Amino acid sequence: ETQLAIDTEKIENYLADNNIVAQVHPSGLRYVVHQQGSGERPGPDKCVRVNYKVWFLGEPDIVEEGANYATALSASSGIRLAWRIGLKEIQKGGLITLYVPSALAYGPGGATIGSTKIPPNQCMIFDVEVLNITAYNAAAGYCYPWPQ
Repeated sequence: ETQLAIDTEKIENYLADNNIVAQVHPSGLRYVVHQQGSGERPGPDKCVRVNYKVWFLGEPDIVEEGANYATALSASSGIRLAWRIGLKEIQKGGLITLYVPSALAYGPGGATIGSTKIPPNQCMIFDVEVLNITAYNAAAGYCYPWPQ
């Protein structure tokens, strides 16, 4: 809880400094829906195809980006908890920015993405556009059909 309080202060200061009004999820995630989309919403029993960009909070350089990236949103998929929480707020065709406390991103252990090292307890920003949603077969552990 101490780290969440530190992260919350960092995120709130960033949002205030940049005149960003964000919604607050009980998890501590802040988000801005830029485009709602239509149709179904992503959830733990779904797979998504997305475009995304990732930054360190307060830094201008993109850490990672992907186009037409497909993944399951199940807890076993390894996808960031921030995506599993935040993408439920939009629908297919939606665009969202997530302001993420470290525990919902890469946590106290940090990570390495390509050649970029994510420090422990790093707050992140994710821009995510949901292109398509399909079903996830939890028993078999795969998406069907694979989101195109």
